[in-house]
Amino acid sequence: MNKPKISFNDLVKEMPNLKLLVAGGGEEFENLKSQVKKLGLEDTVRLLGNVDHYKDNTTLPRCYSAADVFVNPSQWEGACVCMIQSMANDVPVISTDVGNAKELLDSSTGIITPVDDVNALKS
Repeated sequence: MNKPKISFNDLVKEMPNLKLLVAGGGEEFENLKSQVKKLGLEDTVRLLGNVDHYKDNTTLPRCYSAADVFVNPSQWEGACVCMIQSMANDVPVISTDVGNAKELLDSSTGIITPVDDVNALKS
């Protein structure tokens, strides 16, 4: 069974002021960069690449302070440090029900949605 998917590109069509900031690299970084260019999202998506918070302790705090919300749409997660960092910076969290989300979030800190429930995550 194919699960419904929604892309950031779909969301931007509905919410033109939406911006996405991606901190991190990894083996898919170049593919992500290509997709952003292919979809014409260069003004909407900012890719920071790897951020070494031991050498640069200002970039991530500035990212969190600029954020209105942190979204974790993962299908699997261990202990999501990003959720903890978001909460420490008073950024509300929307997360799928993965890892330690239930232990971290309550109605004052965020919202938990079922994994792969695109409509719940979107709303």
